[in-house]
Amino acid sequence: MTVQGPLGSILLREGSTTGAVDKFQVTINGRGTHAASPQHGADPVVATTAIIQSLQSVVGRNLDPVLPRVLSVTHIDAGTTWNAIPQSAFFEGTVRTALADDRTLAKTVAERLIHDIAAAYGTTAEINWFFGSPAVINDEHWTQVAEKVVSNLGLKHIKPDPGIGGEDFSYYLQKAPGVFAHIGAGDAGAGHSPQFAPDPAGIHYGVAFLTSIALAALDELHD
Repeated sequence: MTVQGPLGSILLREGSTTGAVDKFQVTINGRGTHAASPQHGADPVVATTAIIQSLQSVVGRNLDPVLPRVLSVTHIDAGTTWNAIPQSAFFEGTVRTALADDRTLAKTVAERLIHDIAAAYGTTAEINWFFGSPAVINDEHWTQVAEKVVSNLGLKHIKPDPGIGGEDFSYYLQKAPGVFAHIGAGDAGAGHSPQFAPDPAGIHYGVAFLTSIALAALDELHD
């Protein structure tokens, strides 16, 4: 269910629907020293800040700007005190892309950039990159079947913009053509939060849609 649609709505679109979900973790190794004597060390904090700022060029200057894509650094950790340059710094985040080729390109460009900038600051980088679920790509035919079901039920069809949230339903679509849809939850509070409280009536619409599309799919496969 999604708060992006009112009760009684089904959100679906042909083609790219969600993004590929990839995670990166990076450790920058330097040489710790007293904060008053930075010349005796290699500061991983300075290297890390330079890397994080430059990482935005991965999606901003290497991937097609027409397609949804984002790189976000979400966690940084370095040092344990105020008067010492630490031995290492750590950061992690996520890359979301719409195309399979883009997720590979983002990894290649990001890893090269991280290693090069780390070296420029006299540090080294350890990178762990994890490919998560791929993008959901709805099949043209099955999207049309789903749209017909929505119409027959008298529900509201909303065609959302392509998104880059993650959805592991994409693994099914790598095995067989199909369609993924969201069920409108109305004004249910923020998603992914304790405030999310969908109207129970939305379950009725969801059951009606899922039952009907299952029957429609059986008819399609029988024909």
